[in-house]
Amino acid sequence: ESLLVCHTGKQWKHTIATPHMTEESVYSLIPEVYVPPPKEPIYRSKFPGTIAGMKRQAATMGIPHAVVDTRNFLKRGSSALPTVHTAESVGIQKRDQTIHKPPVPKRDEKPVMGLVSQKNFITANAVDNILAVPKKPLSKDVNYLKKQDYGKTPAYMARVRDQIQGEYRMIEEMQNSNRPVEEAVEVLSESERDRLLAGLKANWEAVNREYQTLSFTLDTPAKKK
Repeated sequence: ESLLVCHTGKQWKHTIATPHMTEESVYSLIPEVYVPPPKEPIYRSKFPGTIAGMKRQAATMGIPHAVVDTRNFLKRGSSALPTVHTAESVGIQKRDQTIHKPPVPKRDEKPVMGLVSQKNFITANAVDNILAVPKKPLSKDVNYLKKQDYGKTPAYMARVRDQIQGEYRMIEEMQNSNRPVEEAVEVLSESERDRLLAGLKANWEAVNREYQTLSFTLDTPAKKK
């Protein structure tokens, strides 16, 4: 520990420096001496470099194609033997694909001379231009009047019409099936009608009497409202 004097803005204050107060210590202003780290030992492989299995024959340059005789080397004016088996070395001739021009005429070959034409090219060109029919400009606009189906009913309209007619037939069949048959209708007599009405009235009175005898309770939210 050591005694430090700090200025707080209005007065000087004495404080005791501890190891945890490194930011407030004056010792932090002193640069530390750089101590280089110790070097690690050089890596050395545990396998020696002279193992027979690690070296392969012709690993980079390839297998030699010919036996080289150091005493019979290439001399001036001689050609080297082919070391690679190519088509030329084996004796296969490739097809000549070059385009040959006609040969140059020889010295004793003279062209035919003295051919004169009686055609007047100026007059012929003028007549051809006068009688020529001017070309019509190509129009890129689509002419719908020249279509193959112009003026005819489209094919999809016929399909839609058949579908609508089929729907109409189906609706008509459904209506006919639901329509009551006139033969099955039976007219009631007056006595049967009165007996039916009396039975319906008796049923209504029984239900109404049961409803009237119910107690008045507010047991549901709807009744409470």
